[in-house]
Amino acid sequence: MLQHVWISLMKSMQAHRAGVDPFTVADICQYRGSGLRELKNALPRAANDPYGIVLSCVMTMMTADLYSGGPWTTHLEASRRILVLNGGFKQCFDRIWPLRRILVNFIIVDVFSATMCSSRLIDDTCASMHAEYVDVLDDTDHDVFACSRPCPRQLIQAIARLNILRASLNHRSTNGDESLRLELTDLSDMIQEFDATKWAISVSDLGKTLPRKAEDCLEERDAMALSSYASCYHSATLLYFLLSCATPLTPQDKVRVHVACQTLSQHLRSLFDSAAVDTEGPLHTQLWKLLSWPIIIGMYVGIGFGIGEEEVEAHLERLRKMSTVFGSTDAADVTKFIYRVKAQRARRSATDWRWDDGFYTRCAFAL
Repeated sequence: MLQHVWISLMKSMQAHRAGVDPFTVADICQYRGSGLRELKNALPRAANDPYGIVLSCVMTMMTADLYSGGPWTTHLEASRRILVLNGGFKQCFDRIWPLRRILVNFIIVDVFSATMCSSRLIDDTCASMHAEYVDVLDDTDHDVFACSRPCPRQLIQAIARLNILRASLNHRSTNGDESLRLELTDLSDMIQEFDATKWAISVSDLGKTLPRKAEDCLEERDAMALSSYASCYHSATLLYFLLSCATPLTPQDKVRVHVACQTLSQHLRSLFDSAAVDTEGPLHTQLWKLLSWPIIIGMYVGIGFGIGEEEVEAHLERLRKMSTVFGSTDAADVTKFIYRVKAQRARRSATDWRWDDGFYTRCAFAL
């Protein structure tokens, strides 16, 4: 089962990078089918699986389907149910050490995909697990996250808390709710106080003691790029907060939206310029994977608030570059999504723009 699932993942990744639909490749379909059949037979043992073998296979199949365009959300929900059966995410994270990297990946997928869907899809089980992520990240060194994507754990915590708040706001009003007001104030302070430069320096210092593979991505020459990466996520997190939980926006909030959009655009421009020069470095080859979420946030905010057509077009041009120069099929999917959002916003130009207005099901292209 492990062999078939992992081969399916590796081959799906290779096909994805080559711009080939994995479901048109016979051996990928064969390995995937075998892995799914064996996984289905193993599911009855998922609640009594001390080493997390079944859980790791379900999560790996989720990742494979993210690359192949398969039903990855089905595996996401199945993973969540297995985690609940085994005492919850935190208990599994603390108990099954060999699965920590896979569980970290699950946090990334669940948290970021929840930002790109309707808040109605964030049910109580999902919100409860997001609360566990926040607790786990309090006790987890940030090196594990630095090696997966340049979104610091403090910001992942903030995004997870924002997802919980979005779900909660479906059932209550902000008017007169003191606990909610305090939560919003605390989140705003947490996001504002983050220092991208300080984080990048700490990660660069950490790279000197990490294994060689991680060290390659954390050399001193990349410290500035790491700072720009983190700044992109910082600005995008602030924008997500303002659009999803802080409405109606005050005049001061609107100024913060404009400033955050400008900051995000400046750092993206810097990173793309660097990638154009350093065509052999990790900055060039991993650009879309690392920056998809901030780019989508920047475009979505620009369209929804009419901040400037030129900024949205600049983001679309970056997507076209990634689609052609970097061979990213996800970039093409995002472009289609953005044009749909633009048309939708044009039809509703006289109304306020909420975060939920453009999202329905969970979007894989932000991962």
